[in-house]
Amino acid sequence: MFQRFGQDTFAEKKPLIALRRMIWLYFVLLIGEVALRKWIVSSLGAPLLVIRDPLVLLISLQAVGCRRFPVSGAVVAYFLLLSSSTLLALFQMIAVGQLDSVRSPKNAQPI
Repeated sequence: MFQRFGQDTFAEKKPLIALRRMIWLYFVLLIGEVALRKWIVSSLGAPLLVIRDPLVLLISLQAVGCRRFPVSGAVVAYFLLLSSSTLLALFQMIAVGQLDSVRSPKNAQPI
């Protein structure tokens, strides 16, 4: 009935567990993406670089929702900069045709 200080209920722990899993996924993607870019599919360097950015946006939003991340003017500026650079990178990859090389590497144009 009464909750002791410092103990979270299961409903409060669920978003925190999701946050921890996303952070571990980020580290796995970091190591895996570097290995893929270096040894397996080096021609897909640009698309592989953009994979982690949306995950960082989700981690930031989840951390703010869990109240584990401070919200200040600098953090809001960082979030806006990160989201705009992610959108710009995706737009540039579509405009240059780099994403076409993912579907058909024979027709890919070098950058």
